[in-house]
Formats: sequence, structure tokens, C-alpha cells
Amino acid sequence: MSGHLEQETWAWSAADRRLAQHMTGYWVNFVKTGDPNQSALTPWPEFSASGGQALYLGREVQAGPTPNAEPLAVFDAVYEQVRAQ
Repeated sequence: MSGHLEQETWAWSAADRRLAQHMTGYWVNFVKTGDPNQSALTPWPEFSASGGQALYLGREVQAGPTPNAEPLAVFDAVYEQVRAQ
């Protein structure tokens, strides 16, 4: 399963195909169950407002620290004010 890579005649790499397989798997699982995870895929960590982990989708698919968590907290504060109105 390579998603839609075959729609373009680009020189897709093995890493491109692995990423497409992961993404397709995550989407299918999420649609079926509401949870993107399954045993054959790298676990997609549940989001936590207190920082936690994010899933990095690239040459390697892996969990790691949430990037730019502090600056993003500004958006949380703004949305919290908007929701309170």
C-alpha cells in the first residue's frame, strides 16, 4: 500500500514509500476506530497539553518531544479567552 504515490511518476524513494504506508495506515485506523494506532505502526502518542510527545513523520517515523511547546502556549491562551466569551 503506497497511498497515492503512483499518481505521480516521480522517483519515489524507499523512505517515501515507508512514510506513505505509515500515513495510510494511520488514516485507515483512525477512520475505522478513532485511534490511529495499530501494532504494525510506530505508536502515535496521545496529545497532552502539558507538553508530552509528538509524532515526527519523516525519513524515520518516531515520537519525540513536542516542538515549540512554549510559543504555542500563546495560542492556547488566546483560544481560551475566545471560548470564554
